[in-house]
Amino acid sequence: MKTPDREALKYTFGVCSWQIIMLPTILTTTANKIRITIKNIKFIPKPQRISRDHSLEIFNKM
Repeated sequence: MKTPDREALKYTFGVCSWQIIMLPTILTTTANKIRITIKNIKFIPKPQRISRDHSLEIFNKM
């Protein structure tokens, strides 16, 4: 009866340890993606970055 429990514990511990090991890499990849998107937003010229209210005003004038 004790061996299956031990195997289950080993399995869960292995999964948890793997997730702990993978967590920094996952975080860094997501951070890099966010950084890239922020850079792309910054590179957009200012005339194209029109606020929603301003675009609505333009639409109403047309």
